[in-house]
Amino acid sequence: MSDVLSTKATDVEIIALALETNRIIITFDLDFTTLVTLSGKTGPSVITLRTEQAIPVIVTQSIISVVKQLELQLVKGLLVSVDDQKIRYRELPVELG
Repeated sequence: MSDVLSTKATDVEIIALALETNRIIITFDLDFTTLVTLSGKTGPSVITLRTEQAIPVIVTQSIISVVKQLELQLVKGLLVSVDDQKIRYRELPVELG
């Protein structure tokens, strides 16, 4: 998204652009999950990587695996957490309470 937003864009600006352009946010930053959850909206989908090793090949393989497994749900709105052991996900909007 750096071709559209400044490298200094806020998390809120990134979320707004992802929602507007139907993109998925892929991040190591847990703030995106919190902000999307609190928004009460059905998107954008967020894939949060919580891996021990940020080796590009491993990270890329993890992302491809998640997208293949959850493609239809990601289109509808999903929060995904990927660690070295498992993939967890929740549909959006998340019911709080």
